[in-house]
Amino acid sequence: MLRRRVVILGVLLIAGFWLVMMSLLLRREVFTPTFRAERGGITIPEHPTDIWFGLLLNDAQSTPIGYIDIQTEAETRERTTGVKTRVVGRLNLNLGSFQGELVVNGESWASPDQGLRDFAFTLRSGQHATSINGSMEDGRIIGNITTGGETLPIDLPAQNTQMMTSTPGFGSFSMPAIGVGEEVLVETFDPVTMSVGKARVTCIGEETIRVMGRSVKTKVFQTDLSGMKSKAWVDAAGEVLRAETPIGFVLQRMHPNDAIKLAVESRDRGAGLLDFAAIRPQGKTPFRGAKRMRFELNGLEGITTLPSDDSQHVLPGNEIEIKPEGPESSTNPPSESDLAKALANDPFLQIEHPRIVEKSRTIVGDEPDPWKKAMLIYEWVFASVKKDIVPSLPTALDVLDTMEGDCNEHTMLYTALARAAGLPTRMAIGIVWSDEFKAYYYHAWPEVYAGRWVWIDPTLGQPVADATHIKLISGDLMSWWRIAPFMGNIKLRIIEIE
Repeated sequence: MLRRRVVILGVLLIAGFWLVMMSLLLRREVFTPTFRAERGGITIPEHPTDIWFGLLLNDAQSTPIGYIDIQTEAETRERTTGVKTRVVGRLNLNLGSFQGELVVNGESWASPDQGLRDFAFTLRSGQHATSINGSMEDGRIIGNITTGGETLPIDLPAQNTQMMTSTPGFGSFSMPAIGVGEEVLVETFDPVTMSVGKARVTCIGEETIRVMGRSVKTKVFQTDLSGMKSKAWVDAAGEVLRAETPIGFVLQRMHPNDAIKLAVESRDRGAGLLDFAAIRPQGKTPFRGAKRMRFELNGLEGITTLPSDDSQHVLPGNEIEIKPEGPESSTNPPSESDLAKALANDPFLQIEHPRIVEKSRTIVGDEPDPWKKAMLIYEWVFASVKKDIVPSLPTALDVLDTMEGDCNEHTMLYTALARAAGLPTRMAIGIVWSDEFKAYYYHAWPEVYAGRWVWIDPTLGQPVADATHIKLISGDLMSWWRIAPFMGNIKLRIIEIE
């Protein structure tokens, strides 16, 4: 059962996180604003709109997994007319023993002169809910995050953000009025990762596509942010008819009844999602508990490279060796700045909150040894957090409140408790092998610095994570979008396994 959960956790790491991203994206980007190369601007809709998209996997079966509904209307605030946008997104998950639904509700308001002014969204799955709201004030984003029964402040620097994206790399919806071959840089803000940046939007051509029973001539736009590219097909009126994400999700314009019907059908079609998330290696077969593994990685040329640390060694010729190490001295100690980052607070970890501090103190007591402290927290998280599927945006307080979750929740809570205890800890996002399904799936686990960076897996019950873990990135929740370039591109050949 635990092995089956690992597979589902990996699917949810993709599906749940990306529903949040896509929904936030659509709330702001599909209809507000239209950018022009010579100036940033927002088009005020003459009449309210209510647009529906079916959410599909871009696989051979076009597997349905949900829908997104976006509504826009003109709204005047303090003598300024802007655009109010509302979105509801639903993602149905049918993954063998687990069936559930993720729901995102959100809205935003933006004006032609001021750009984005405020936003709010809630991600809910069963009893789990996380809400974030904010507004632009004097070059800063001021707001709150509500999770685990607590409301905490947000205060982030930002420039005059004209465009809000649900995630870096999926910003193809706020389209500039540019011709084929032209491009423009636009400001972005992502309320999920609380980050700002610039996206390069290029009109790469024209194409006639079939939408709701008719042929429509469109412009094709590509957005590139941090190497992640997405596409959108836009008609002459500036409306998005189709979009493709970097990881293979597709949004297709539909009539409302068809989109709702698609969501109903998706409740009975979960196999495609499991297959979609699977990474099946060639060569030797991995196995749970492996001590060392050497493999060849292809498919990422020109995109990114895997990180090296004391457990993962990048070798010549696209080869990587995984040999997890325990708590001993490293020949390459981290810099002071890296250690400081691994002790930092953020809106999702909340390591300075009294409940997190008190729980951490209760677990570790007066233990002075870093590795013993790391193991005390590991044993408590593994034993105390119920292994269950929680398709939500995890925060440490929410996990501490519900005491259940998957790899995301285990990793978030472990990291918060460890940092509160003074242990430098970061989160690894990567893939792990499933003996049951004979494939790799996306997974998360913490890394603790105890003389060297040690991989720990409190979800699978491994004090030192085994060699079937492959780390793609490390950081925190605000960095998780960086796995996007890997999705759909990883090709593995296992050379040695022991």
